[in-house]
Amino acid sequence: MRYTFYTLLLVTSLFFSTVMQNDSCRSSKTDPKTMSKKSTATTTPSPEAPPGSDQLPAGVWGGMHVILEVTDRDASLQFDCAHGVISGPISLDKDGNFDVPGTYVSEGPGPIHEGQEQGSNSHYSGTVRDGAMTLKVRLDNSDVKGDFSLALGKSGKIWKCS
Repeated sequence: MRYTFYTLLLVTSLFFSTVMQNDSCRSSKTDPKTMSKKSTATTTPSPEAPPGSDQLPAGVWGGMHVILEVTDRDASLQFDCAHGVISGPISLDKDGNFDVPGTYVSEGPGPIHEGQEQGSNSHYSGTVRDGAMTLKVRLDNSDVKGDFSLALGKSGKIWKCS
């Protein structure tokens, strides 16, 4: 009887510790459908841009409600219920500021059929210092979609619409 009790206690503890490690509320650190396999497997920071470089360092930048995957050619963004693209490198001025055009696509629940996805022209602006970024997302019609804080090498945390 005592052996059964301790076994049950051990199994129950292991079960709850395993279940509690999973995120709740259907949160996702990355969305495997829209982010490349490289970004979901890599959370270590890329080397910092060399001194005097005027381009945003490549790698995954993440924060609450946003994931930014930067390459030396372009960038893709994931938000809670949206995604975006910056077609081209992100150039920084001498103070670490940037303002680049891109697209912003709102997402909603349910499937989206090919050709129905409607994006908006947008501007992504912010400042980068010491591996930290502030990011403002603004549509061309001046609607501000959000202000975000990101860090190089962090995977970010988003909640996708379903």
